[in-house]
Amino acid sequence: MMKSFFKIIRATKKVIESIHLVVLISFLNLTDKEKAIKLLEENK
Repeated sequence: MMKSFFKIIRATKKVIESIHLVVLISFLNLTDKEKAIKLLEENK
C-alpha cells in the first residue's frame, strides 16, 4: 500500500518539474531577448 503511494508521489514530482521547465522556457521565449539581457545585467 505505502510503496504504491510513494511511487505516485515520485511520478507527480517528475511531472511538476517537467511542466515547470516547459513554462520557464516558453516564458523566456515570449519575453523580449534584449529585456531579458538587461534584467540579467542589472541583477549582477
